[in-house]
Amino acid sequence: MFTRSDYDAPLGYLDDCDIAKCILAHEASSWPPSRHRAGEAIFMAVELLREEPPPHLYRHDLESFMYTLIWCALHFNLNGSEVPGINEAMERWAYGTRESIQCAKISLFVSADRQDQIFRAITPAFHPLEREIGELIYMFDDGHSARGDRDKRLRRLRRDGEDQTPEPWNEDTLNGHITYEKFMAAIGENRVAELDG
Repeated sequence: MFTRSDYDAPLGYLDDCDIAKCILAHEASSWPPSRHRAGEAIFMAVELLREEPPPHLYRHDLESFMYTLIWCALHFNLNGSEVPGINEAMERWAYGTRESIQCAKISLFVSADRQDQIFRAITPAFHPLEREIGELIYMFDDGHSARGDRDKRLRRLRRDGEDQTPEPWNEDTLNGHITYEKFMAAIGENRVAELDG
């Protein structure tokens, strides 16, 4: 969400959108709450949708912000109105099991068709942010792909019985692919002032 300071400077903050779940009026909640699993799956990082999620990391918040930005770009007009309902491009993110929602979100990174579907659904008000949304998608794709490649190498080493120490790896940033600095570069720190114009 964005607001203005007393000095008219733009301020942004990320609300913890992973504390609720969309439930239709006739449905009962199927996901039991717990310290690590409560959440609105639409906005949750892919890894946190696992049956046994890893510890929460800062990069998960950045990924959540990306999903929130995509949601806003598909569902809001900046005149205070909303596009009714859940856009078809994100419907599979909103309903289903954690596993099916995780798969639907992963498809954003690996399927050009899914990315195109998202970009076609962006409301006119958010068209100026298409490049930034794309850069965020690519940044997270690069990080998840690097982890997948590393995990594949480690599985091969284990399978072949090789007793080799794996190369150093930074899990917090997926080996430097997802950092605050890269996130801010992807969204263009100066774009706030430019769009604010």
